[in-house]
Amino acid sequence: MKKAAITGGNGFVGRQLTDFLLANGYSVRILSRSKPSGRDINPSVETVQVNYFDAASIKQALDGVDTVFHLAAAIFAFNTEEFHQANTVLTKNLTAAASEIKTINTFVYLSSQAAAGPSQYKDNPKTEDEPPAPVSDYGATKLAAEAFVLALPEAIHKVVLRAPIVYGKNDSGVSKIAAWVARGIMVNTSSGEAFFNFIYVEDLVAALYKAATTPKANGQVYF
Repeated sequence: MKKAAITGGNGFVGRQLTDFLLANGYSVRILSRSKPSGRDINPSVETVQVNYFDAASIKQALDGVDTVFHLAAAIFAFNTEEFHQANTVLTKNLTAAASEIKTINTFVYLSSQAAAGPSQYKDNPKTEDEPPAPVSDYGATKLAAEAFVLALPEAIHKVVLRAPIVYGKNDSGVSKIAAWVARGIMVNTSSGEAFFNFIYVEDLVAALYKAATTPKANGQVYF
């Protein structure tokens, strides 16, 4: 049986990915910064507390795992350094530990389209081949994190997925806006000149699984 570790496994995407992997024959270990409470514990899932800034703690959390799905990230922070620590340094530490775990053969990183930066024109969307040009600290630190993933040893299958805004039942943003609209409250997210991409959470989970299990995806970055 394949064994997957998920960082950010208690988040919106992580919970959906956990259910998907269990349904597809994986055993799942969730890596959590905090000690799991009773309400967080799924009896089918192993949950371990990890300090992402301690090498020994990360190695212990990854012991015996063959697949890593790295979803944990800071979308909001007080300053650039907080973004750097939560997104770039954490990923650097995680990939360094994964490189030393003999059982790990797959590493999938959930990055963001913010790492590439926005398209200048809506009718000319960016492609993966264009040079990244992030315009936010979040995007810049996610891009820096991608480099550590792509530098993993050749023996490890690694893929970077740059996701757009994720929506689905009980999400933290889009569902609330939809509820407001249903009550007659219109929400304007821009002046009308900005456009946004969205992905349904179940489609993102399927993409994460496909990235992990498709040999030709190795070493690639995908929107």
